[in-house]
Amino acid sequence: VFVVTGHQAADVAAALDGCDVGLVFNPAFKDGMGTSIRAGIEALPDDADAVMICLADMPEIQPSTMSALIAAFDPAAERSICVPVNDGRRGNPVVFGAGHFGALADIDGDRGGRDIIDAHASGVFPVATADVGIFRDYDTI
Repeated sequence: VFVVTGHQAADVAAALDGCDVGLVFNPAFKDGMGTSIRAGIEALPDDADAVMICLADMPEIQPSTMSALIAAFDPAAERSICVPVNDGRRGNPVVFGAGHFGALADIDGDRGGRDIIDAHASGVFPVATADVGIFRDYDTI
């Protein structure tokens, strides 16, 4: 698990002291979420098969949702992107296979992976969940 920091990085590091996570500082954090995604992708080991991108302002996502996304991931079965879905709407977090790492690292500005999901619709696997935490973004509630 890697936590990408930027704003108030020292405070975040202090809050995570003792947790089994790697900290990755994004010096370009003011340029938007895309730079944090890039920093996280660049920190992954070379043999990583996939990444689950979790947003820090969405803490109500259930662990069972994360487990279901991981279990659904199977690029050989054309499931290289797994997204949680509730009531017909996509949410977060999202699992992206290694084949998408280059595109994720190229995201600019304050954007996430939505364009990548839309561009690779045939490889997107919806994972049904009753978890409404996939929509609860603390920036908007």
